Amino acid sequence: MYGQRIFFLLIFLFLLSKVVERQGLAKRMAVRMLAVKWIDGKVNRFILMYMAATALMEALFGSVGAIVSVPIGISVIDHICSECDRQNIAVNKTKMGAHIILASAYGHIAGGVLTIQGVPQNILVLSIYEELFGQNVSYFQWMITGIPLAAAALAAGYLILNVLYRHEIKEIPGGAGYLRREEEALGKIKQSEKRLILILTLIVVLWIATTFVSVPGLDFFSVAMLGLFLLYLVPQSGEEQTPYLTISDAKTLNWDVIMLVVGAVGFSDILTSFGVIDFVAARMSGLHGITLLLIATFATGLMTNFLAGMATATAMGTLLLPLLATTGIHPLVAVRVISIMAVGLMVPWAGTSAALFFGSQRLDMKEMCRTGIIMFLALGILFIGLCLLLMNIPFPFPPIPG
Repeated sequence: MYGQRIFFLLIFLFLLSKVVERQGLAKRMAVRMLAVKWIDGKVNRFILMYMAATALMEALFGSVGAIVSVPIGISVIDHICSECDRQNIAVNKTKMGAHIILASAYGHIAGGVLTIQGVPQNILVLSIYEELFGQNVSYFQWMITGIPLAAAALAAGYLILNVLYRHEIKEIPGGAGYLRREEEALGKIKQSEKRLILILTLIVVLWIATTFVSVPGLDFFSVAMLGLFLLYLVPQSGEEQTPYLTISDAKTLNWDVIMLVVGAVGFSDILTSFGVIDFVAARMSGLHGITLLLIATFATGLMTNFLAGMATATAMGTLLLPLLATTGIHPLVAVRVISIMAVGLMVPWAGTSAALFFGSQRLDMKEMCRTGIIMFLALGILFIGLCLLLMNIPFPFPPIPG
């Protein structure tokens, strides 16, 4: 059960997020994106770029995207409120705060669907798929469908938030100068950041290359192991010989999440061995594929707001993936919708991400629930429709063996 390959993949991703946050690389990238001249202090342009920056950070570094974007959002909210008070400009501070924090939340969703490492639920449900069907999905195959799904989620989130949160002001008072000052405050890029960028570039290139070049023993998981070794071996700079990671960093890992995910994949084997999957399949055999897909999408989205997201993703993935394979709908469609719908954002207790956004203290329960329900329905329908269209592309959706 605990011999799964994803064990070391998760260790790498969690430790990578610590390194990126500690080095300030993610914040530098996010602030640089937000300081571009195109924004020019416009509120709507800032919101769009803020969502895109969060999505990019999430796609590259996992949970660091939310961790970095929320403090940046809070600083912009505080700047807007203080400048509006100083200049006697009328602004609904509660609405402005909710808009910016929710923009970060749904940028987090868009980034989570883009890459395998975006959210742990991707790794969990994909591993269940590979365990059940004996078919590996490469990093590039995931991204082929991830790009249109992420773009659609970003556009939907931006448009819905703009409709729900219309503001009295169209420009951030002194916004262009404020964001440029934030960028200047970061100073020049350090050698340790440059070396970290090189390591990350190497890992991503190898992840993509394994899709097209078959090298024995080299795949998504072994490349992650290489990245882990590099972070422990490569010195941060010529002057600072300390590597990016030390053994003490391993003590601070989210071991409970790692064991939960790895154990869940093993649990899917147990359910198959004891005939639970066949039993459920017999009871649900009469259901149409679209009905099963709707259950996979909306039941996951609802349950994850009241149960653990990982547990919900495990149950839905283990039970429904084999059923969908018999209906003509590719199980990878369910992998995509289950993994991202298992990231609950309707209530503060839905998971770590939801707690982080609500903990910003710029978002109240009413706004979080209201917007969460609307986005839950919109994204569910959007992801189902897009995945069914993308299912006709052979490369990211190869034939199921047997």
